[in-house]
Amino acid sequence: MKRIVKTEVVIEQDEILVVGKNGEPILGWCGDCRAEVNLASPETAAKIFGITPRAIYRLVEADRLHFSETALGNLQICLISLADNFSVNLIKKISSNNQNKGDNNSEKV
Repeated sequence: MKRIVKTEVVIEQDEILVVGKNGEPILGWCGDCRAEVNLASPETAAKIFGITPRAIYRLVEADRLHFSETALGNLQICLISLADNFSVNLIKKISSNNQNKGDNNSEKV
């Protein structure tokens, strides 16, 4: 007697359509954070953090930001990852400035 084995595979796929009013950040899913986060266009994210949109694109190209693309090809930036990146860079800058001040103070003594 022949035995028949039936295997069923279910694949779930989530897709998010991001729509915000007036370019404001919206709540959406970040696959890297595995959480709902604020997402924004590169231009809006740049305004929020006081940097240029080009700086945002450079961080995306360097794979330093979480991002997703809409069905229309629009880039959405995870503001949590941008804040983390911005904080790390700010801390490095402050540390570097403090070290330079320390060096200058030691020369004056």
